Formats: sequence, structure tokens, C-alpha cells
Amino acid sequence: MNATHTTFAQDNGLRNIPAVDDFSGMINHPNPLIRESSPLLGFTVRVKTLLDPPEDKKLIDLIEQDIRHILLRLEAERYEPGILISWSYFFCTFIDEMVMARPWGIECWAQHTLLVRFHSETWGGEKCYQLINRLLLEPSRYHDLLEFIHLCLCLGFQGRYRMTAQYQEERERILRLIHQKLQSVRAQQPAERTALLSNTVIHVGSTERERRYRLHGLLSVKKIAWMMAFIALAGFLLFNWQLHIQTENIIDRLDVLLP
Repeated sequence: MNATHTTFAQDNGLRNIPAVDDFSGMINHPNPLIRESSPLLGFTVRVKTLLDPPEDKKLIDLIEQDIRHILLRLEAERYEPGILISWSYFFCTFIDEMVMARPWGIECWAQHTLLVRFHSETWGGEKCYQLINRLLLEPSRYHDLLEFIHLCLCLGFQGRYRMTAQYQEERERILRLIHQKLQSVRAQQPAERTALLSNTVIHVGSTERERRYRLHGLLSVKKIAWMMAFIALAGFLLFNWQLHIQTENIIDRLDVLLP
């Protein structure tokens, strides 16, 4: 991120919002979608602690301006237009959800949500999961976007599951599936891309299961080779043990049949 770029969070009345998590490690994140979004991602976490609305009455205007600036910088990263539209749709839905979950959120936000401003829609909770299903069909192509979405889910995005607590198992299943797809793609990437799923991906999940899905550092080639050798050895020993048991059984039967 350009060091000279400032955001609403730095310059527009949000200085006194206590930080819940340190997002400074994401400023240099290799994934541009996460790197450029990091100030607003920090806002979505901090806003959960606010009992009263921020002092700035034009907060949504400032966030809209920030998103437009981010989109301009992401265009320089040569992403497909569809990826940028999907990023914007998901991020707008996520920020809207986090703000309107606060006691003051609906009054100051609902009439002109980010999703309305950018996509002329009033609710994206269902479409976001339809989008996830589409992206999972091509995880390599949409790796950066899936990683961004994975982070939003870990930070608390609910979407269509917000009002249906009984379906949290399904949401967590989707979270696990994205995690698995990302790990699979990651294992096929060259070494210089391995930091994409590094520990700079921050988890602030509300449940213990969500926290378990933190993406850890990629295993080295040497570690993978050792693991494969260990698995092969374990399989060989298990096979030998089973063969020994079967041989003993056959000998016992022969002893009975041939006294």
C-alpha cells in the first residue's frame, strides 16, 4: 500500500476507536485484495466494540470514497473485472452487516448502504454464498478473492446465516471447504507465493471452530518429503503386521485340519 495514502480511519474521527486486533502486519500482505483492504478490515473489527455511533456523521460517505480509491489501486494489479466486482460486492455486504449489527447501525446506515451505492441492491447475504460456490469451482483462478473471503468469514461475516443460528454448522462447513481449497492451491504454487496464506491472516472467530481454521505457514518441500516417507513406512509396517496376523491364522487352521 502506498505509504502516503490515508484513510477515513486515520483522518476522520475514528482515532478513539479502540483497536481489537493489530492489522499492521497486513499492510505488506502479498495478496493485494487483503493488503489494500486492511484499513477497512480493521474498521469492521473495531466497530463491534462501539455502543454509540462514531462522531463523524458522514462515515458512510468516507468509507465509500475509500472503497473507490481501493478499486482504482486494484485495477493496477490487472485483476479481471469480475474479480473486482465480486470483491466490492462481498466487501460492501460485509461492512454493511457489521455496522447494522450495532444498536445505532440501522438508523444511520440502512437508508444508504454501501451495497445500494455500489451495486443497487439492498441485501447480499444470499448472493455472497452463491458467489463462493462459483469461485470454489476454480480455486486457482480465484485464489486471491477466496483468501479475502475466507478472512471476512473468520472476522465474523454471516450473510444468510445471520438470522439462523441453527445453520451455523453449514457456515462452518463452507469455511472449512474454502480453507481446504486454499491449502490445495497453495501446495501447487511456487515458493515466492507461499506467504499468501501466512500468519498475517488474522482470525477473530467467534467460535473455537472458527479459530481452528487459521492458515499456518506452508510446509517446506523437505517436510513434505519426510511426511510422505513416514506415511509410506507406517503403511508398510501396518501391512506387515496384518500379513503376520493372517499367516498365524492360516497356520492355526492347518494345525486343526492336519493334526
